[in-house]
Amino acid sequence: MSDQNADATAEFTITRIFDAPRDLVWQAWTDPDEAARWWHPEGVSSPREHVTIDPRVGGTYRYLMINDENGAEFPTGGTYLEVDEPKKLVFTWGDPGDSVDTAPRITVTLADRGDKTEMTFHLVGSRVSRATATSTTGGNPRSTCWTRYTAASSRESDTATGAPVIEWSEHTIQSPTWESLMAPEVAVVLEGYTYFECPRWHEDRIWVSDFYTYQVISAREDGTDVRVEAEIPGQPSGLGWLPDGRLLVVSMRDQKILRREFDGDLVVHADLSGYVSANVNDMLVDAQGRAYVGNFGFDLMNLAPVETADLLRVDPDGSVHVVARDLHFPNGMALTSTGDLLVDETLGNRISAFAVQPDGSLGERRDWASFGLVPGGPEMETTLAEIVVAPDGCCIDGDDSMWVADALGSRILHVDPSGKTIDEIAFDSGVFACGLGGSDGRTLFVCAAPDFNEHARKVATEGKLLSIRLEPLG
Repeated sequence: MSDQNADATAEFTITRIFDAPRDLVWQAWTDPDEAARWWHPEGVSSPREHVTIDPRVGGTYRYLMINDENGAEFPTGGTYLEVDEPKKLVFTWGDPGDSVDTAPRITVTLADRGDKTEMTFHLVGSRVSRATATSTTGGNPRSTCWTRYTAASSRESDTATGAPVIEWSEHTIQSPTWESLMAPEVAVVLEGYTYFECPRWHEDRIWVSDFYTYQVISAREDGTDVRVEAEIPGQPSGLGWLPDGRLLVVSMRDQKILRREFDGDLVVHADLSGYVSANVNDMLVDAQGRAYVGNFGFDLMNLAPVETADLLRVDPDGSVHVVARDLHFPNGMALTSTGDLLVDETLGNRISAFAVQPDGSLGERRDWASFGLVPGGPEMETTLAEIVVAPDGCCIDGDDSMWVADALGSRILHVDPSGKTIDEIAFDSGVFACGLGGSDGRTLFVCAAPDFNEHARKVATEGKLLSIRLEPLG
């Protein structure tokens, strides 16, 4: 890994609880026989004869990843900087010849939790957001290593020695005693559409807008019983419901919010054209029926100069109010249990928080999560190059953590209430929105497509709605 790919400000953390003793987890990190079975992402192998580990301060490790499809080889290695068995490992990671001073650095800490082990994995100095979007069949598999590995332990005994052994398999868990270090299984709920956005769980159904068929779709959790709930010629986006159950839908291109009456008729709820200069986009409707609405701020699809945008509030009577200014592409939103409105600024490298006042107005903006510096130039190409995370559609979990799609990173991030990224789920295509739902509220629905290019998505039917089962909270 060359120094130009490292960025000392880019980092992420993964935390896992394993139903296994700490010594066994330590073995998984320091035994070359075990490392050979899992130090590689899907579609890549690490032959045992190319794995060496010398876990002492100043010692090195080396392994060779080989692409299963085309045979491309990627030598990888680093130097151990701190070794405190069985509690902590600190080591560099990259090309075997990388400088200790400039290579990305990984810290693995293992905390004893009775008969379980809490592992905290922290990587700093790697452009994870760029790397995660790289396919392992065409790019460097090191890019996706730590967020797409799978580890498994059977806690069975070796028949010859009676000692506990670790059994590994690629891509799937073979035993209930270890959790995955990789994204959980992904199911396809809906496919053959153009570009899904704004997934919402309502009345035991998943609702979603399909941009270029101009339809609002709903279905059961498993994708059956599909219904067209509304047809929006102006292109549907944000969805929400008034307290009396009437549906609100953003009509992007004509800059309106439409309301579906009880008889099914669509009427104009609010006209936003006097407040915005580009497409209206995502929307959050609160329990009082107030709709917070973002917009592009400029002509994104034709790469016009980047401009900031206002966030609007539409009251139940249809009146429109500007509640925040100069946001960098205000997009997905969520409300916390403490009364904050979280707003994803897709081109701002940040998620902003605003205290919601009793009348629906917002307090001062503050950072809830910051992924990098706010891009400074008006050129779209320059802005995109400076994006570390492009927070898009999102949802809030029961512990006030957020699941958020990274529109440029092909991943869903899990961000805790302190603004720290604690996990991510990587995908093999673009992902642009997510929402929680299902019968128990633990299904994460994800809107996926190859990209967000309007011109390409209009003429293809590659949009999908995916689902992932999450672990129960607590």
